[in-house]
Amino acid sequence: EDEPGAGRPGPVEAGRNGVFLLNGRNAAIQGDSFRYYEPFDTIGYWNHPKDTVSWKLANVKPGDYRVMVSQAGPAAWKDHQYKLVIGGEQLIAKVAPTDSMNKHAEIEIGSVRITDPGDCELAVVPVEFKEALMNLRSVRLIPESRE
Repeated sequence: EDEPGAGRPGPVEAGRNGVFLLNGRNAAIQGDSFRYYEPFDTIGYWNHPKDTVSWKLANVKPGDYRVMVSQAGPAAWKDHQYKLVIGGEQLIAKVAPTDSMNKHAEIEIGSVRITDPGDCELAVVPVEFKEALMNLRSVRLIPESRE
């Protein structure tokens, strides 16, 4: 277990396939309640409504991107909601119960359209929860095929 938010990580570049992989290692963590678990790059113990996890993305190309989130949470947290914000786009999602804080599920929460090329920020923030929001392992932005 490491201290959250150590330093300000640099921008994340897309891989050769255009996919952005965002995890705890390259996140800026703002808040006191987080814990970062190094073996899995997981951010957990999300206990305050003002806590934010964000990433700077570099050289984002315009287009539509599917958003996949790898997260974990017990069944009791199935109604907990969070918001993903990128540029002018917002997605509201619910935590998908995995019955364990260590068993992660990768779920698609929707898609976003990036209209302006260049750098931008992506943030995940709580909307509604009763206990810890979730354990967040990663967020992936996957470019949708253009035909």
